[in-house]
Amino acid sequence: MLPKVWIVAVTFSIPFSIINFNAYLKGNSPSAVQVICSSIFVLLWLISGFIAGYKERKDFLIAATAYWLVVILLLFLGYYAEIDIIFIPSALIFAGPLYGLKYFIGNQPDMMLTVYSIGIIYIGIVSGYGVGILYRLFRR
Repeated sequence: MLPKVWIVAVTFSIPFSIINFNAYLKGNSPSAVQVICSSIFVLLWLISGFIAGYKERKDFLIAATAYWLVVILLLFLGYYAEIDIIFIPSALIFAGPLYGLKYFIGNQPDMMLTVYSIGIIYIGIVSGYGVGILYRLFRR
């Protein structure tokens, strides 16, 4: 399940990153389209968490947790160790889809914006998972 979740996550990240790319690259404020795009990206993770909770897929929660921990590790390693070969692709693939959340979070340093955004996604995943479990339990 781990590689499957990771492959799907990266595959879904790329189109959202492309939509946000121009503003992200230039450091501009996100447009309404980019805010909506990033919100949809978060919503997809929340829905995925809900479905996994409803179907009792603990392996999804483990895979998603590992995925976002690896993302943070790659971003921090690339950024603070100044390893561009790691940082640039990681930033484009993983942080790019989240850039529209800057509208809600405000002007933060780039790495803090990314950490906050990943935190929002992870809270969405866990919340969706919990609601999925509750929905399954109370539906019976």
